Amino acid sequence: MVFTSQLKIDLGNAFQTDANGLPLADWATSDITNDYGIYETEPFTPHAGPLDPRLDFTVGRRGIDLNGFGPMSGKDNIRASFTDVSGPYINKKNLYTAGDDANRGTGGWGEQRTGINYHILRYADVLLMAAEAAVETGALETGRGYVNQVRARAKNGPRADASPNYVIDTYNSAWTDQAAARNAVRHERRVELGMEGHRLFDLRRWGVMVDALNTYIANEGRTITPFGARANPVSAKHNALPIPLNAIDSSNGALTQNPGH
Repeated sequence: MVFTSQLKIDLGNAFQTDANGLPLADWATSDITNDYGIYETEPFTPHAGPLDPRLDFTVGRRGIDLNGFGPMSGKDNIRASFTDVSGPYINKKNLYTAGDDANRGTGGWGEQRTGINYHILRYADVLLMAAEAAVETGALETGRGYVNQVRARAKNGPRADASPNYVIDTYNSAWTDQAAARNAVRHERRVELGMEGHRLFDLRRWGVMVDALNTYIANEGRTITPFGARANPVSAKHNALPIPLNAIDSSNGALTQNPGH
């Protein structure tokens, strides 16, 4: 099964946009230019296509400013990026900034203590919960309004780096199809809340985890061959964890093991 805190190519691809600033329809099979397999001494030009600016608040990628430390150099910033499954990106959301560099502490394994707070709940998450509820109850235009609040903030907010081709806009046409609206809300949760610990639980809640993660494994394996070879296929049993045997034994028959375990 896929459990990883290492940011992968698939998430980076999700931030691609079209000429109108909306999510690119075929982002899953259209890779952002990345430096996987390219050494720092070799030339590299970052992706020139249109991108959601939230990409560079989430993804540390070569040639783009790394939280004030200057352009990310590439492989030197990634653990075993050519020989393992880590890929070309790092998570910027739990990486301290250059301004905070002097305030970090030293932990038991490297310089890993910072004052970065973990976001358990933030306003954008609340808006997207409301958008999801609205769409599922048929109030599509209400859902569009909530999603557009999140996208408008991303459109008008600061930029992590001035060089990329950022193109983002709100949904300016009415939402009339529930399935399309549902997909838009779900995609928005992915790009807005990426690397904040929501994705697996969202997929389980929507009942799409098995298909989504197996597709993810296949897509990732196109570029990172070791990843596809090492990742175990996901099945329905992974929707729930196994119940410990001692809990079952002490329940006097009240508990039975979850299916597949």
